[in-house]
Amino acid sequence: MWLVRPKTGEPRSSHVPTSLNVGTTPLRISHPHMQEALLSHAADQGAKVMRGTRVTNIQTGNLEYSTSGKLDDLSARIVVSTEGRNATARNLFPSDRHKVDPEIRSISGLILDDVPAPMDANIISSDDDGHLVIMFPQGNGRVRSYLSFSSEEGRMYSGPKDYEQFITDSIELSGWNDYYEPATPSGLLATFKATESWIDHPYQDGIALLGDAAAISDPTFGQGLSLTLRDARTLSDALQSNEDWELAGHEYAESHDRYWKTLHTYTGWISDLFYSWGPENIERKKLAMEKRELNIEMDPSVLLEGPDTELTEEIRKWFFGED
Repeated sequence: MWLVRPKTGEPRSSHVPTSLNVGTTPLRISHPHMQEALLSHAADQGAKVMRGTRVTNIQTGNLEYSTSGKLDDLSARIVVSTEGRNATARNLFPSDRHKVDPEIRSISGLILDDVPAPMDANIISSDDDGHLVIMFPQGNGRVRSYLSFSSEEGRMYSGPKDYEQFITDSIELSGWNDYYEPATPSGLLATFKATESWIDHPYQDGIALLGDAAAISDPTFGQGLSLTLRDARTLSDALQSNEDWELAGHEYAESHDRYWKTLHTYTGWISDLFYSWGPENIERKKLAMEKRELNIEMDPSVLLEGPDTELTEEIRKWFFGED
Protein backbone atom coordinates (compact mmCIF):
# COMPACT_ATOMS: atom_id res chain seq x y z
CA MET A 1 0.00 0.00 0.00
CA TRP A 2 1.07 3.59 -0.66
CA LEU A 3 0.13 6.18 1.95
CA VAL A 4 0.47 9.79 0.77
CA ARG A 5 0.57 11.91 3.89
CA PRO A 6 1.39 15.55 3.03
CA LYS A 7 2.27 18.17 5.60
CA THR A 8 -0.92 20.03 4.70
CA GLY A 9 -4.08 18.44 3.36
CA GLU A 10 -5.75 15.10 3.85
CA PRO A 11 -3.79 11.83 3.62
CA ARG A 12 -4.81 9.35 0.94
CA SER A 13 -3.90 5.75 0.32
CA SER A 14 -3.95 3.28 -2.54
CA HIS A 15 -3.87 -0.50 -2.42
CA VAL A 16 -1.39 -1.36 -5.15
CA PRO A 17 -2.45 -4.98 -5.95
CA THR A 18 -6.04 -3.93 -6.65
CA SER A 19 -5.34 -0.54 -8.23
CA LEU A 20 -2.89 -1.70 -10.93
CA ASN A 21 -3.10 -4.32 -13.64
CA VAL A 22 -0.03 -6.16 -12.35
CA GLY A 23 -1.92 -7.43 -9.30
CA THR A 24 1.11 -7.46 -7.01
CA THR A 25 2.93 -5.08 -4.71
CA PRO A 26 6.42 -3.54 -4.41
CA LEU A 27 8.91 -5.54 -2.35
CA ARG A 28 10.80 -3.91 0.50
CA ILE A 29 13.82 -6.20 0.55
CA SER A 30 16.83 -5.82 2.83
CA HIS A 31 19.77 -5.55 0.43
CA PRO A 32 22.30 -7.29 2.76
CA HIS A 33 19.88 -10.16 3.46
CA MET A 34 19.16 -10.64 -0.22
CA GLN A 35 22.88 -10.56 -1.08
CA GLU A 36 23.56 -13.27 1.49
CA ALA A 37 20.69 -15.38 0.18
CA LEU A 38 21.93 -15.12 -3.42
CA LEU A 39 25.54 -15.83 -2.50
CA SER A 40 24.49 -18.87 -0.47
CA HIS A 41 22.36 -20.13 -3.36
CA ALA A 42 25.22 -19.59 -5.81
CA ALA A 43 27.58 -21.55 -3.56
CA ASP A 44 25.02 -24.36 -3.26
CA GLN A 45 24.90 -24.53 -7.07
CA GLY A 46 28.66 -24.92 -7.29
CA ALA A 47 29.88 -21.35 -7.62
CA LYS A 48 33.11 -20.41 -5.85
CA VAL A 49 32.40 -17.44 -3.56
CA MET A 50 35.59 -15.54 -2.67
CA ARG A 51 35.05 -13.05 0.15
CA GLY A 52 37.60 -10.35 0.88
CA THR A 53 38.76 -10.37 -2.72
CA ARG A 54 39.36 -7.19 -4.73
CA VAL A 55 39.47 -7.09 -8.52
CA THR A 56 42.63 -5.30 -9.68
CA ASN A 57 42.38 -5.63 -13.45
CA ILE A 58 39.83 -6.77 -16.02
CA GLN A 59 40.63 -7.80 -19.57
CA THR A 60 38.81 -9.82 -22.18
CA GLY A 61 38.99 -13.44 -21.08
CA ASN A 62 40.98 -12.67 -17.93
CA LEU A 63 40.44 -11.32 -14.43
CA GLU A 64 43.18 -10.30 -11.99
CA TYR A 65 42.41 -10.08 -8.28
CA SER A 66 43.95 -9.69 -4.85
CA THR A 67 43.15 -11.73 -1.75
CA SER A 68 44.88 -10.71 1.49
CA GLY A 69 47.55 -8.96 -0.56
CA LYS A 70 48.21 -11.99 -2.75
CA LEU A 71 47.76 -11.42 -6.49
CA ASP A 72 46.27 -14.05 -8.75
CA ASP A 73 44.28 -14.32 -11.97
CA LEU A 74 41.81 -16.57 -13.72
CA SER A 75 40.49 -17.01 -17.24
CA ALA A 76 36.85 -16.53 -18.04
CA ARG A 77 34.62 -17.05 -21.06
CA ILE A 78 32.73 -13.93 -19.99
CA VAL A 79 33.39 -11.39 -17.22
CA VAL A 80 30.28 -9.96 -15.58
CA SER A 81 30.77 -6.77 -13.57
CA THR A 82 28.28 -5.95 -10.82
CA GLU A 83 30.70 -3.66 -8.99
CA GLY A 84 28.29 -0.74 -8.68
CA ARG A 85 28.45 2.86 -9.82
CA ASN A 86 32.25 3.04 -9.55
CA ALA A 87 32.86 -0.20 -11.43
CA THR A 88 36.39 -0.63 -12.77
CA ALA A 89 34.96 -2.32 -15.86
CA ARG A 90 33.12 0.88 -16.83
CA ASN A 91 36.50 2.37 -17.79
CA LEU A 92 36.88 -0.26 -20.52
CA PHE A 93 34.00 1.18 -22.52
CA PRO A 94 34.57 4.08 -24.98
CA SER A 95 33.88 7.55 -23.59
CA ASP A 96 31.15 8.25 -26.13
CA ARG A 97 29.06 5.46 -24.57
CA HIS A 98 29.21 7.04 -21.10
CA LYS A 99 26.04 9.11 -20.55
CA VAL A 100 25.04 11.28 -17.60
CA ASP A 101 22.12 13.59 -16.84
CA PRO A 102 22.62 17.08 -15.37
CA GLU A 103 22.99 17.08 -11.58
CA ILE A 104 19.66 18.25 -10.18
CA ARG A 105 18.74 16.30 -7.04
CA SER A 106 20.34 14.63 -4.02
CA ILE A 107 18.97 12.10 -1.57
CA SER A 108 19.87 11.25 2.04
CA GLY A 109 18.95 8.04 3.83
CA LEU A 110 18.98 6.53 7.32
CA ILE A 111 17.63 3.40 9.01
CA LEU A 112 15.30 4.22 11.92
CA ASP A 113 14.06 1.84 14.63
CA ASP A 114 11.11 2.17 17.02
CA VAL A 115 9.04 4.07 14.45
CA PRO A 116 5.27 3.93 15.18
CA ALA A 117 4.38 4.07 11.48
CA PRO A 118 2.22 1.55 9.59
CA MET A 119 4.34 -1.43 8.62
CA ASP A 120 2.14 -2.32 5.63
CA ALA A 121 2.51 0.91 3.64
CA ASN A 122 5.17 2.96 1.90
CA ILE A 123 4.66 6.50 3.21
CA ILE A 124 5.40 9.63 1.20
CA SER A 125 5.18 13.40 1.54
CA SER A 126 6.09 16.01 -1.08
CA ASP A 127 5.74 19.77 -1.36
CA ASP A 128 5.72 22.45 -4.05
CA ASP A 129 9.44 23.12 -3.55
CA GLY A 130 10.44 19.66 -4.73
CA HIS A 131 11.15 18.13 -1.30
CA LEU A 132 10.32 14.46 -0.90
CA VAL A 133 10.18 12.55 2.39
CA ILE A 134 9.72 8.76 2.21
CA MET A 135 9.54 5.89 4.67
CA PHE A 136 9.87 2.27 3.53
CA PRO A 137 8.86 -0.02 6.44
CA GLN A 138 11.02 -3.09 7.07
CA GLY A 139 8.90 -4.60 9.83
CA ASN A 140 9.03 -4.54 13.65
CA GLY A 141 9.19 -0.74 13.82
CA ARG A 142 12.17 -0.42 11.46
CA VAL A 143 11.99 1.84 8.39
CA ARG A 144 14.32 3.10 5.70
CA SER A 145 13.86 6.87 5.84
CA TYR A 146 14.82 9.15 2.94
CA LEU A 147 14.90 12.87 2.26
CA SER A 148 15.25 14.05 -1.35
CA PHE A 149 15.91 17.67 -2.35
CA SER A 150 17.39 19.99 -4.95
CA SER A 151 21.19 19.83 -5.12
CA GLU A 152 21.19 23.63 -5.19
CA GLU A 153 20.12 23.65 -1.54
CA GLY A 154 23.54 22.33 -0.54
CA ARG A 155 22.18 20.00 2.15
CA MET A 156 24.65 17.35 3.29
CA TYR A 157 23.87 14.78 5.98
CA SER A 158 26.62 12.36 6.93
CA GLY A 159 27.29 10.21 9.98
CA PRO A 160 26.00 10.32 13.59
CA LYS A 161 26.78 14.03 13.95
CA ASP A 162 23.93 14.80 11.52
CA TYR A 163 21.30 12.39 12.90
CA GLU A 164 19.48 15.13 14.80
CA GLN A 165 19.54 17.57 11.87
CA PHE A 166 18.25 14.92 9.47
CA ILE A 167 15.32 14.11 11.74
CA THR A 168 14.60 17.80 12.45
CA ASP A 169 14.54 18.66 8.75
CA SER A 170 12.44 15.59 7.91
CA ILE A 171 9.84 16.64 10.48
CA GLU A 172 9.86 20.22 9.21
CA LEU A 173 9.24 19.11 5.62
CA SER A 174 6.73 16.32 6.28
CA GLY A 175 5.02 17.23 9.56
CA TRP A 176 5.51 13.63 10.75
CA ASN A 177 6.35 14.41 14.38
CA ASP A 178 4.52 11.26 15.50
CA TYR A 179 6.81 9.06 13.39
CA TYR A 180 10.19 10.72 13.91
CA GLU A 181 10.22 11.86 17.53
CA PRO A 182 10.12 8.32 19.05
CA ALA A 183 12.56 6.98 16.44
CA THR A 184 16.04 5.65 17.17
CA PRO A 185 18.67 6.18 14.42
CA SER A 186 20.53 3.05 13.37
CA GLY A 187 23.35 2.50 10.91
CA LEU A 188 24.89 4.92 8.46
CA LEU A 189 23.51 8.29 7.39
CA ALA A 190 24.74 9.41 3.99
CA THR A 191 23.87 11.73 1.11
CA PHE A 192 24.09 10.73 -2.54
CA LYS A 193 23.64 12.45 -5.86
CA ALA A 194 20.41 11.32 -7.49
CA THR A 195 21.86 11.87 -10.97
CA GLU A 196 21.17 9.13 -13.50
CA SER A 197 24.09 7.85 -15.57
CA TRP A 198 24.54 4.85 -17.83
CA ILE A 199 26.65 3.05 -20.42
CA ASP A 200 25.06 2.68 -23.83
CA HIS A 201 25.02 -1.00 -24.86
CA PRO A 202 26.73 -2.40 -21.71
CA TYR A 203 28.53 -5.30 -23.37
CA GLN A 204 31.69 -5.59 -25.43
CA ASP A 205 34.45 -8.15 -26.03
CA GLY A 206 33.37 -10.64 -23.38
CA ILE A 207 32.65 -8.06 -20.65
CA ALA A 208 29.09 -7.37 -19.46
CA LEU A 209 27.98 -4.65 -17.06
CA LEU A 210 24.99 -5.30 -14.80
CA GLY A 211 23.11 -3.24 -12.21
CA ASP A 212 24.63 0.12 -11.28
CA ALA A 213 27.70 -0.74 -13.32
CA ALA A 214 25.47 -0.55 -16.41
CA ALA A 215 22.94 2.12 -15.40
CA ILE A 216 22.43 4.18 -12.25
CA SER A 217 18.79 5.02 -11.68
CA ASP A 218 17.78 7.91 -9.41
CA PRO A 219 17.53 6.16 -5.99
CA THR A 220 14.52 8.35 -5.19
CA PHE A 221 12.45 5.91 -7.26
CA GLY A 222 13.80 2.71 -5.69
CA GLN A 223 14.47 0.89 -8.98
CA GLY A 224 18.13 -0.06 -8.55
CA LEU A 225 17.63 -3.52 -7.09
CA SER A 226 14.88 -4.43 -9.54
CA LEU A 227 17.02 -3.25 -12.44
CA THR A 228 19.97 -5.35 -11.23
CA LEU A 229 17.86 -8.50 -10.94
CA ARG A 230 16.35 -7.91 -14.37
CA ASP A 231 19.82 -7.47 -15.88
CA ALA A 232 20.93 -10.76 -14.31
CA ARG A 233 17.89 -12.63 -15.61
CA THR A 234 18.18 -11.10 -19.09
CA LEU A 235 21.86 -11.99 -19.44
CA SER A 236 21.34 -15.47 -17.99
CA ASP A 237 18.50 -16.21 -20.39
CA ALA A 238 20.57 -14.97 -23.34
CA LEU A 239 23.58 -17.13 -22.40
CA GLN A 240 21.46 -20.24 -21.90
CA SER A 241 19.66 -19.85 -25.22
CA ASN A 242 22.70 -19.10 -27.39
CA GLU A 243 25.89 -21.12 -27.68
CA ASP A 244 27.66 -18.09 -29.15
CA TRP A 245 28.17 -16.02 -25.99
CA GLU A 246 29.42 -13.04 -27.95
CA LEU A 247 26.05 -12.82 -29.69
CA ALA A 248 24.31 -13.50 -26.37
CA GLY A 249 26.16 -10.60 -24.75
CA HIS A 250 25.01 -8.22 -27.45
CA GLU A 251 21.47 -9.58 -27.17
CA TYR A 252 21.53 -8.78 -23.45
CA ALA A 253 22.83 -5.25 -24.08
CA GLU A 254 20.14 -4.53 -26.67
CA SER A 255 17.41 -5.70 -24.28
CA HIS A 256 18.92 -3.69 -21.43
CA ASP A 257 18.97 -0.54 -23.55
CA ARG A 258 15.26 -0.94 -24.35
CA TYR A 259 14.00 -1.27 -20.79
CA TRP A 260 16.51 1.23 -19.40
CA LYS A 261 15.34 3.83 -21.92
CA THR A 262 11.74 3.34 -20.79
CA LEU A 263 12.64 3.62 -17.10
CA HIS A 264 14.91 6.63 -17.65
CA THR A 265 12.27 8.43 -19.70
CA TYR A 266 9.56 7.81 -17.10
CA THR A 267 11.63 8.93 -14.11
CA GLY A 268 12.53 12.03 -16.10
CA TRP A 269 8.85 12.78 -16.60
CA ILE A 270 8.14 12.39 -12.88
CA SER A 271 11.04 14.63 -11.89
CA ASP A 272 9.99 17.27 -14.39
CA LEU A 273 6.33 17.36 -13.36
CA PHE A 274 6.35 16.59 -9.63
CA TYR A 275 9.76 17.50 -8.24
CA SER A 276 10.53 20.71 -10.09
CA TRP A 277 10.45 23.69 -7.77
CA GLY A 278 9.34 27.29 -8.04
CA PRO A 279 5.94 29.02 -8.21
CA GLU A 280 5.64 28.57 -11.98
CA ASN A 281 5.46 24.79 -11.53
CA ILE A 282 2.66 24.73 -8.94
CA GLU A 283 -0.14 25.67 -11.33
CA ARG A 284 1.35 23.49 -14.10
CA LYS A 285 1.30 20.43 -11.86
CA LYS A 286 -2.23 21.16 -10.62
CA LEU A 287 -3.65 21.43 -14.14
CA ALA A 288 -1.79 18.32 -15.31
CA MET A 289 -3.14 16.26 -12.40
CA GLU A 290 -6.71 17.37 -13.07
CA LYS A 291 -6.47 16.39 -16.74
CA ARG A 292 -4.73 13.08 -16.02
CA GLU A 293 -7.50 11.97 -13.67
CA LEU A 294 -9.97 12.11 -16.58
CA ASN A 295 -8.17 9.22 -18.28
CA ILE A 296 -6.26 7.50 -15.48
CA GLU A 297 -6.31 4.08 -17.20
CA MET A 298 -3.53 5.33 -19.48
CA ASP A 299 -1.04 5.36 -16.60
CA PRO A 300 1.83 3.04 -17.68
CA SER A 301 2.87 2.56 -14.01
CA VAL A 302 6.45 1.86 -15.04
CA LEU A 303 7.85 2.04 -11.48
CA LEU A 304 5.48 -0.64 -10.22
CA GLU A 305 4.63 -2.80 -13.23
CA GLY A 306 8.02 -2.76 -14.95
CA PRO A 307 9.53 -0.95 -17.95
CA ASP A 308 7.87 -3.00 -20.68
CA THR A 309 5.25 -0.46 -21.78
CA GLU A 310 6.16 1.59 -24.84
CA LEU A 311 6.05 5.26 -23.86
CA THR A 312 4.28 6.76 -26.84
CA GLU A 313 3.68 10.43 -27.56
CA GLU A 314 0.05 9.86 -26.59
CA ILE A 315 1.09 8.64 -23.14
CA ARG A 316 3.49 11.58 -22.73
CA LYS A 317 0.71 14.06 -23.48
CA TRP A 318 -1.58 12.29 -20.99
CA PHE A 319 1.15 12.37 -18.32
CA PHE A 320 1.67 16.11 -18.63
CA GLY A 321 -2.02 16.87 -19.16
CA GLU A 322 -1.50 18.27 -22.65
CA ASP A 323 -4.80 16.88 -24.06
